Amino acid sequence: MMVLSLSTILGNVKTDKLFALAVTTPDRSKLLPDVPTIAESAVPGFSAAIRYGLVAPAGTSAAIVERLSLELRAAVMSEEAERRRPAGGQHASGICR
Repeated sequence: MMVLSLSTILGNVKTDKLFALAVTTPDRSKLLPDVPTIAESAVPGFSAAIRYGLVAPAGTSAAIVERLSLELRAAVMSEEAERRRPAGGQHASGICR
């Protein structure tokens, strides 16, 4: 048993070379909707999703932070980004500010 990124194993799961037991995210994957989450199948409340963040130096003006936040949200939620994500199994969530 191994825990690997969905983009790494998706092709092998789709061709029945690997069997996906569960996904580590809080919600089922849109790419493997029949595969349960670990929270559903074994450990309630379990979540081990990879998260990325953007940081700025301390003291960065609120105006710049707000602009960065707006631009990042627009880019991540864009149709182009949405089209690119499914191939790797990623999805955007938790974008704040």
